[in-house]
Amino acid sequence: MTPDARQQVDISFATPLQVALRVTLVAEPSGTTHRAVFSFEFDNLSFRGENMSATMQAYTYATLSVQWNDKNGAPVKVDGPTTWASSDPSTLQVTVATGNPQIANLYAPGPVGKAQIQATADADLGEGVKTVTSTIEVEVIAGEAVGGEITFSQGVSQGGTPAQAAAAPAKQ
Repeated sequence: MTPDARQQVDISFATPLQVALRVTLVAEPSGTTHRAVFSFEFDNLSFRGENMSATMQAYTYATLSVQWNDKNGAPVKVDGPTTWASSDPSTLQVTVATGNPQIANLYAPGPVGKAQIQATADADLGEGVKTVTSTIEVEVIAGEAVGGEITFSQGVSQGGTPAQAAAAPAKQ
């Protein structure tokens, strides 16, 4: 194992603008998969996400879950249930799982396209109650081929031999 540098950039849009870069040396085995986590806080909204995009085939189902964390990444409880919404219900439909509002089910009813799924809750993260939000963008793609359809079109007879007919260009 060789030590690698792990970096974090913090940007504050308060006046004056503040940008802070933190570097931590960590030991990671070679071939380790790296990850990126995006966090954004503004007023009473807090956005944090990892792996914030996904792909699923049309006419399929998927499951989402959200874990609410404090600013140090430790899991925390929220005040009240988590709510879920789709930016485009015609592309992605989202419903809360029975018995656990931190889990939602997705269904892609057919149109190919992108939609954002948003989970929202009220939380007391030690600084008073505020709204926290997590989003993921999901792209719905066409399903895989399971069969084919052949179209038959018969042209008007031009006469001649079968070899001449085979060599003639197809007419539309």
